[in-house]
Amino acid sequence: VVCELVPSEERREALRELMGLYLQMKPVWRSSCPATECPDQLCRYSFNSQRFAELLSSTFKYRYDGKITNYLHKTLAHVPEIVERDGSIGAWASEGNESGNKLFRRFRKMNARQSKAFELEDVLK
Repeated sequence: VVCELVPSEERREALRELMGLYLQMKPVWRSSCPATECPDQLCRYSFNSQRFAELLSSTFKYRYDGKITNYLHKTLAHVPEIVERDGSIGAWASEGNESGNKLFRRFRKMNARQSKAFELEDVLK
């Protein structure tokens, strides 16, 4: 239904392909152990992710200015490596949490008084 809203036939086809690739890659992200739960999708993941990134950076470059975000790059390019190393992408999610904690710590230091009690009080107000 969404594809029908796109006026250009070429872009409609590209959007259909993009959505198809997304649906093929999604089980790998959602699985707790992709190597055993969805080995076929895992084998095709690298090819699918390269095609996905190519479509985004060429056909939809007005949206991404010819580039993709760091998060999307990590999702497309590095999930197979992470799955092979750890067996799941849970470690990848914890990396994001650690990064968020660093940002919060920096925010606390820059925007609070320098006593621990006051620091927490200022941030939590």
